[in-house]
Amino acid sequence: MKNLHPNQIIFIQKYDRLLESMELAFQYLVNISSINQSDIANTVYVDLVNAAQQVNLCHPQITSLIDLKHTDQFESVVQQMAKWFEDGQDKQQLLKENIIPSFQDWKQDIDTQIKPYVLQ
Repeated sequence: MKNLHPNQIIFIQKYDRLLESMELAFQYLVNISSINQSDIANTVYVDLVNAAQQVNLCHPQITSLIDLKHTDQFESVVQQMAKWFEDGQDKQQLLKENIIPSFQDWKQDIDTQIKPYVLQ
């Protein structure tokens, strides 16, 4: 584990909180019964898209601080997320079968790499 400046550790901790918030938002969405017609679901999902953009923007900086691997695999999560906007898409099924598992698999890998810095 590298020695990092306190501000760098804070940056990684905020990144971790962003991923945790995304995970909570996905869980919130999957529990909305009429998700395909829900304005709230669409608003939350747009927030998730914005969060995903922030995660992507963080990757170059984090990889310059620590040897973070597999950030490129986040692209597959983003590709799954993009399907939300396709006409006729069953959003509940998309979340349960594609987006959430893809995100959780990727996040689990990232978590193991950043937890030593987050726990400081």
